Amino acid sequence: MRCRPASPGTVSGAWLNGKLRLSATDTATLESADILANRLSMEPVHWPGGVPQIRREFRSSLAYRMALVAEGRFDAMATFRDTWDWDIAAGTLIAAEAGATVTDGFGQALWFNTLDRHNPGLVCASPAVHSALMTRMPGTAERFRHGRQAAGLRRPIGPCRMDGAPRAAATEPELCPVAAEGEASCFH
Repeated sequence: MRCRPASPGTVSGAWLNGKLRLSATDTATLESADILANRLSMEPVHWPGGVPQIRREFRSSLAYRMALVAEGRFDAMATFRDTWDWDIAAGTLIAAEAGATVTDGFGQALWFNTLDRHNPGLVCASPAVHSALMTRMPGTAERFRHGRQAAGLRRPIGPCRMDGAPRAAATEPELCPVAAEGEASCFH
């Protein structure tokens, strides 16, 4: 799959082999969604609102999962593990050009080319399914913000960026604007 460069003032979209325009699905509800996710992503700890009754399949490559969402073969893909820039950059472009919504595990815009070179989780889905996923995960930001230790992810990734500011390397301890009082760094 490849994206053709857009001319100024136009949107080119994503195309399969230059012949078939890719388009994310128009599935409207989470209950009828086909989602690509690993088994661990469907554990109740990730779904405070209850694990959705979806059809789940798995493919190992993050970029391939994103391309399958862009092609409309699946309604969404999700992972709650950190995602490296080089694993998701091309898939993000393809999926977004096909009309999918692509965010980190918080539902926030992805940041690329940062010093830590990864994003906290990934959700790529048709717009309606993405919205339903984010609604179904109340407290997701709180879980990522301060719950990574419980999941065994003990490496802080630098100052918090939940306020929308770009992440930077944690060269010296900074207080996170959303961390518990006195906490030097978030674990999201």
